[in-house]
Amino acid sequence: MKQILYFYKLLPEEWRRKAHFIFDNLWKKKTAILSTNPDAAMGFMEANFNDARINQLFALVPDNDKKIMFASQGVIDLTDKGLHADSFISKGLILKNHGIRGINITDMLTTGDIEQPLLESAGKKSEEQLKIFNWWADNYDKIAFLVLSEQIAEPEKIEAEIKERAKSRLKPYVLINFAGTLEEARKLIDIITDMKTQKKLNYISIVPILKERGFKTCANIRIDF
Repeated sequence: MKQILYFYKLLPEEWRRKAHFIFDNLWKKKTAILSTNPDAAMGFMEANFNDARINQLFALVPDNDKKIMFASQGVIDLTDKGLHADSFISKGLILKNHGIRGINITDMLTTGDIEQPLLESAGKKSEEQLKIFNWWADNYDKIAFLVLSEQIAEPEKIEAEIKERAKSRLKPYVLINFAGTLEEARKLIDIITDMKTQKKLNYISIVPILKERGFKTCANIRIDF
């Protein structure tokens, strides 16, 4: 069975020596990658996103974006296992290696917002699909943002993030993603609802989708203007 070992450097010092011999043996058998760099997995394992549309997109994008998409699989796997702290460390490595574009692609895949460019490119030729994806990879952070649990207590900052993206008018909507407790997710929805009630933001509708993932409640919220 192929294994990818990203986090060797995160092991406590006293474990590293023992781990080294185990990992080195696996590496020699070509059943593992001993690396702290998510990009090292490229070319070693096949990518499968469990979505034919994303698999097709993966085949179209250049090698650097393939590295990002492949590394994003690791982030998704960590999140699904409830290892949220480790997933943030992995995202930090993607940011270091690939900048904002890397994080944009990763966030689209991990939140499910990749659905937006996929819908836009449905039925179009490969060149147009790639053009649409590139636009989203470069502009996703101007349309969407992630709210952390600790930010729920600071509604003013959340409101400012929403207003900033609403003003850009790059798309007729803003996408908000959150992972925390169910109570926190409901408070976030209340913050957005109150913005309209208090006439801080004029929008047509809010579409929240709540689901359990990795022992947390995830909220995907779309505000339509």
